[in-house]
Order: sequence, then C-alpha cells, then structure tokens
Amino acid sequence: MERQGYLDGIKAMGALMIVSLHTMSSTMNAGGFYISDAYSKGAWILHQFLFAAVPMFIMATGAGFLADGCLLGYREMKGHIGKIVCCICFFGSAFYMIRMLVEGEAFGAASLVRAVLEDYTWSHMWYLYLIFILYLLTPGLKWVLSRIPKPAVAAAA
Repeated sequence: MERQGYLDGIKAMGALMIVSLHTMSSTMNAGGFYISDAYSKGAWILHQFLFAAVPMFIMATGAGFLADGCLLGYREMKGHIGKIVCCICFFGSAFYMIRMLVEGEAFGAASLVRAVLEDYTWSHMWYLYLIFILYLLTPGLKWVLSRIPKPAVAAAA
C-alpha cells in the first residue's frame, strides 16, 4: 500500500488546530483574552472554527483505515485494539484515582472499573474510546464496502 501524503497533511493540520484550540480555550477560560469587544468576537469566531479539527482528524484516520490495499482485518487490528485498551485502563485508572483524591471521595476497585467503562475519568479520554470503536467497526465496514460495486460507492459519496 502506498502512503497517502494528503492524509498526513490533513492529520498534521488537524493536530495543529487541536493544539491551537486547547491553547485558546485555556486563555479564554482564564479571562486573559480580552482586549476589545471586536477582538474578543474575532477570537470567539476563530475558536469556533478550530472545532472543525476534531472531525477532520477523525475522518483522515478513518480514510487511512479504509484505503485500498490497507490490510485491516480483526487479526491485524488485534494489536492496535490491545494497545488502546491498555491505554484506557492505565490512564483511566490513574486519572480516576487522581480525581477521587482531589475531590476527597472514597473509591474502590468496583467504582474504578465502572468509571473506566463509563469514561468517568478525564474528559480528554473520549478520543481513546472513539479510536477503540473505530478499530472495532472498521474491518466490518471495510468488508461491507468491498462487496459493493465501486461505481455505487462513488455515487453515494
């Protein structure tokens, strides 16, 4: 399979936009972004525009998964799925324990497992859950798309 450079460019642009989004959000939430009403409105418009980075990054990732010649069956995805599950369990557990310590709440093994399964750990962990679902669904979607004639797929797009 040959590398699709445009997808790398889209993912790089999406990553830069996500970093910019988080930087702007932190500054705006801290109240340090006010210079004038016009400047604040312009910053708010830019901030809203940067939200497009998340779906752009997800679509580029999905396009890479579904590319012709990309072998992504469940056997090939097993290692990727395992890594995502390990990240969810490790980081989810760590963030949940930190959260409970900061909030002063009691917690045990059952509440930890439930929190990790329900994504009640850290708000930015949602992306790992999304990638996990993409890894689970992509081989089946690729199988379905391989059985649909190419002109029909092109017409639907």
